Amino acid sequence: MKSIFLTGALIAVTACGPVAIAGVTAAGVSDNQLRSTEEALSDTQINLRLDAQLVAADNPNVAGVQTRVNEGRVLLLGTVPRPADAIEAETIAWSIPGVRAVVNEIEPGGTRSTGTVLRDVGIANSARFRLVNTEGIDPINYTVTVVNGVLHLNGLAPDAAELQRVTTAMSTVSGVEQVVSHVLLIDDPRRLRTESPAISR
Repeated sequence: MKSIFLTGALIAVTACGPVAIAGVTAAGVSDNQLRSTEEALSDTQINLRLDAQLVAADNPNVAGVQTRVNEGRVLLLGTVPRPADAIEAETIAWSIPGVRAVVNEIEPGGTRSTGTVLRDVGIANSARFRLVNTEGIDPINYTVTVVNGVLHLNGLAPDAAELQRVTTAMSTVSGVEQVVSHVLLIDDPRRLRTESPAISR
């Protein structure tokens, strides 16, 4: 049985059988996007600055950390050799102007072989296709990233019903071992709340 964890909206979904989903990103600005144009552009700027800072850091272990930004909420993903590397990546994220919150899902001590990376990429392509072709879902509002078979879903949902459809669709993609949702509903008060750094690893 596959498990789905939701750290955003409270919706529970389980799926039996193979599930695969990988990094899917719906980028850009459209009339259907729940973020404002200003927020979308700001998120792009934050993402570019953060990626540049991670690459420029003295510690090469953080250069490959994957980042997603939605309304100033940063999601950090990937694997690093040491817990200290995950802490450093989070510290860098908090240093970027405009960041409201940081969710650190980096796996210390983990590794990904070339074969695993390619597998995750393949799952990502399948997930992108599934998002675009599932009725009742607007893919522009979601990003999907897969690390070691774990699907991380991020973005905004207009209501619980659509989020249910998204998580169910993602849980049926071949190859996904677990789905973790960081999606917030559009009326969630946490959307524009600025949190304080709480780095404790």
